[in-house]
Amino acid sequence: MIKKNLLILPFIFILSACYIEIKENLRNPEYYLNKAIKEAEKAERDFLWKRKASSLNIFVYDKESNDIVKVSVPIWLFNFCVDITEDFSDEPSKDFKVHSKWDCDIYFRALKKLSKFGPGLLMEVKDENSLILIWMR
Repeated sequence: MIKKNLLILPFIFILSACYIEIKENLRNPEYYLNKAIKEAEKAERDFLWKRKASSLNIFVYDKESNDIVKVSVPIWLFNFCVDITEDFSDEPSKDFKVHSKWDCDIYFRALKKLSKFGPGLLMEVKDENSLILIWMR
């Protein structure tokens, strides 16, 4: 029984490294929007100093529902997940056939190279109903 409980500890450690925040039906979302934009801008300034990125951050805002989702994942955990997924992509599946035009190895190599970039804004999508920011800090 104790050995089984000890096996759970690494998973608890790995999952505790992620930060996930969900806020629903906000009355004043501007505070969180401004905070996320400032964080992404600060990451841009850190890029100029050639610092190494430590986390991948995602911020999503939906204006219709006034919901916000913020996720922060350490780079080491992101790379670990990419490695695991890459290992599974090498195994052929009988139930799922990938067309030859979808070469998954290209995408995994690109994701691995993502951690070599320094801090900075990777993507910003903004329209009248939503805002999506992805940056590395």
